[in-house]
Amino acid sequence: MTSSDKRDQIFFRTATLEDLPLLVDLAADSFRQAYHEVWESAGLEDYISRSFTPEQLGAELRHPDCTFILMGHQQAVAGYAKLRHGHNPPDMEKKRAIQIGRFYLRNDYYGQGLGDRLMEHCLQTVREAGYTTVWLAVWPENTRAVRFYQRWGFSVTGYYPFYHGDVVAQDWLMQKELEQAEGRKPEERRPEDEMSRPV
Repeated sequence: MTSSDKRDQIFFRTATLEDLPLLVDLAADSFRQAYHEVWESAGLEDYISRSFTPEQLGAELRHPDCTFILMGHQQAVAGYAKLRHGHNPPDMEKKRAIQIGRFYLRNDYYGQGLGDRLMEHCLQTVREAGYTTVWLAVWPENTRAVRFYQRWGFSVTGYYPFYHGDVVAQDWLMQKELEQAEGRKPEERRPEDEMSRPV
């Protein structure tokens, strides 16, 4: 499925298995660009080598609980988001909830408002699918990403584990109730809030 806005040549489409090589490169590159200044190289490359292989991302593309949304700008892919349902924290079991599992832009597109466009599209997509709660996990020290999500109405409600090998870190769990935000626009975007290190 593809949607586009001719005013600024932005398009969105759902990734398929034919997009696997593109997704592998996009996921690895955008993650590396987001974290290379704050994560020591060996650990970063180890995580990338485990998480963004053709086998791993191919399995996720095939999984019925996962949807990857690609965002393009002027015919080039600028970023992506991964939506995942059916894997909610215990306190959301009774809610119609869905996770934004990954949300990344290539660094060439930082500061252009494209993060807002991608989030707007994700929320529209899940709202139309009948979900009422959206949640995600974010590193607390990633202050730009935290501010970005707060502008979009997400609030910190707890902690969520981040696993890397034998290490277990504690991310913040942030969630947004869509019923409370129907028809609302995010607060004014500031250039310094554009996500340099998204979740």
